[in-house]
Amino acid sequence: MSASTALQPTQTILRTCNLMDGAIQAFLTRRKSLPPLGRWEADIEANNLFNLAIRHIESIVELARRDLVLLPSANVLARAVFETSVKAAWMVQPDDPFQRELRWLAHLQEEVRMHDRLVSRGLRFGSVDLHPIKERGDQIREFQKHVVSKLPTGYSELKGNPSVEEMLESVGQAQVYPCYIQLAAYVHGTHSATWLYRRNLGNQKELGDYIEPEKWFLPLWTSWKCIQVLGQFFFDRLDSEPAPFIDSEKCETIDKSLFDLLVAPPQPAPS
Repeated sequence: MSASTALQPTQTILRTCNLMDGAIQAFLTRRKSLPPLGRWEADIEANNLFNLAIRHIESIVELARRDLVLLPSANVLARAVFETSVKAAWMVQPDDPFQRELRWLAHLQEEVRMHDRLVSRGLRFGSVDLHPIKERGDQIREFQKHVVSKLPTGYSELKGNPSVEEMLESVGQAQVYPCYIQLAAYVHGTHSATWLYRRNLGNQKELGDYIEPEKWFLPLWTSWKCIQVLGQFFFDRLDSEPAPFIDSEKCETIDKSLFDLLVAPPQPAPS
């Protein structure tokens, strides 16, 4: 353990991190057995989105091992894991592959809008070369139009992506939306996020660093459930012979280790 570590991880957190490593490896191993992806854009993009989610989860695990005061960054990453994996699951949720492609097109349109906004805002800075940005946006727009022209009769583009809450409802996981609300506080810098450095209000206010090991439950649990539930949903939709990527006994072990964070007294790990 580095001498500069402010708050050493507990044995329970280190055990949970090791178990998370195993879950990530199980996910990646299972993914290699999927049928070849190539015909449908939605399936390929959902797979790419899980690449992002897995990298974020790996980063959360490394932050937990490094220093528990890095919790705010872990929460920001966990929010990204949440939204990215939910979108991946939502994209492949319909049985009809063309309905999936409509969802992918709405996802693609987000990037078109991003480039349009960059160009419109960038016009006020004369020294910025907007040509590459505009060119990329125009290329994507033309590609999108070409794909839409190939859709069968009766399929219409979506007006846009639904909200995260609506995506969760679509994949049957609406009950976990409160986790997303809590994690979003750390992305947007709300008053709720700074309770890590404050106790009480007004004249009773005490300032300090109040990060405790049990507060790591939220980013670690979120990361695990995104792999376990939404990752499995992804496999079930893309594989004609779905099978669990991790067995129930290992799932119970990870769940128990996570909930031990909430009940076990913090014991620092050996240096």
